[in-house]
Amino acid sequence: MTAAAEKNTDIAARVEFYSTRVPEELYDTATDPDCRKNLITDPAESGRIVFLHSKLGDHLRESGDPRATEYFKN
Repeated sequence: MTAAAEKNTDIAARVEFYSTRVPEELYDTATDPDCRKNLITDPAESGRIVFLHSKLGDHLRESGDPRATEYFKN
């Protein structure tokens, strides 16, 4: 892919995307099965994001994950 990216701007953008992924991602796989549009910063998704953060925090704490407090300090 990296070699192909030198000659193709679309592939270069994809290589860049995968090389510099963001810490959090949220996709609507029903409408975006290839997961190309990250909704994590979409204001319309803020309620779902808060809910999912809460569920993840609960799971990390309940499972005794030693790094849970690193992710959920509040």
